[in-house]
Amino acid sequence: MKTIILDSSIYISSLNSTDVLNKKTKEFLSSLEKESNIKIVVPVIIILEVANILQKSPQEISAIFIGGDVVELNFDIVKKLIPIFRLIKLKTSDAVIIGCAKIFQAELISWDKKLVKEAKKLVKAYTP
Repeated sequence: MKTIILDSSIYISSLNSTDVLNKKTKEFLSSLEKESNIKIVVPVIIILEVANILQKSPQEISAIFIGGDVVELNFDIVKKLIPIFRLIKLKTSDAVIIGCAKIFQAELISWDKKLVKEAKKLVKAYTP
């Protein structure tokens, strides 16, 4: 089974009809739905980023992530993330996302080219 993490840029682009990458993102997500054996891991930091940017209700935000395996940031995860922070140079939220990809052996998919470039040091990372 292939495990992936979709960065907040993917969710935001898919939900914003005026986003320049909206159509491409929707096509990518549609192709993902057709694949079998994919597990989507959702670090809670991604949910928080999407909620902050989209300013939707908790119910609406929850509906966006149905089907994903939400990863809480408990202290066991934090202890695994701290050494990873030394290997990458990004803001904390992006470092957490890359660290979660490393911990859960997931591919990271994002429109953020800086995030993808830095993530490639530790995991398979790419744009849709």
